[in-house]
Amino acid sequence: MMFRDQVGVLASWFKGWNECEQTVALLSLLKRVGRTQARFLQLCLEHSLAECTELHQLEGEANDPELCPLTPSSSSQSLHSEGTRQGLQSGQ
Repeated sequence: MMFRDQVGVLASWFKGWNECEQTVALLSLLKRVGRTQARFLQLCLEHSLAECTELHQLEGEANDPELCPLTPSSSSQSLHSEGTRQGLQSGQ
């Protein structure tokens, strides 16, 4: 079987997987590439996503404190105060 046929088979499998399965497969493959290959792939991805306004909008919403008011610092403070309150109630 020629390389292009192997790539075609792999692409066919990939197309049949859901997004989670595709992501896991890609990560598994990316862990096996060298630094030069990884850098080339990084540049390709950055170039292809540079003008993706939908992605920029989603990232902005994901990082907007007004849309997601529970920040890591407030979350840890809430957990700490909850644990302290429980400790006081149980006599610790």
